Amino acid sequence: MLLDLIAEVENEIKFDRTLPDSHPIKIKFNDMFSWLEQGGAEFHKMKIRYYSEDFRGVCARQNIKNGDTLLFVPDQKLMLKSMINGSKYGKQI
Repeated sequence: MLLDLIAEVENEIKFDRTLPDSHPIKIKFNDMFSWLEQGGAEFHKMKIRYYSEDFRGVCARQNIKNGDTLLFVPDQKLMLKSMINGSKYGKQI
């Protein structure tokens, strides 16, 4: 059981270090997450996992119980397609 736990932790560390903190994609995501958190968004039970430079996903940071809030985004931080299409950011996407 202890060896399984050690293997799981080593695997987590490996995936968390797939991209260095200085990588432009990681910087962009970290900036977006900071912007969301400063605006009142909550996603403490989730994290981005970088499997490679071009492949990432969302995974749980901890056990999730029935009724837990996984993601809360205040209205003022929602990015709707209709809002983005005409913006300078929409053109970049």
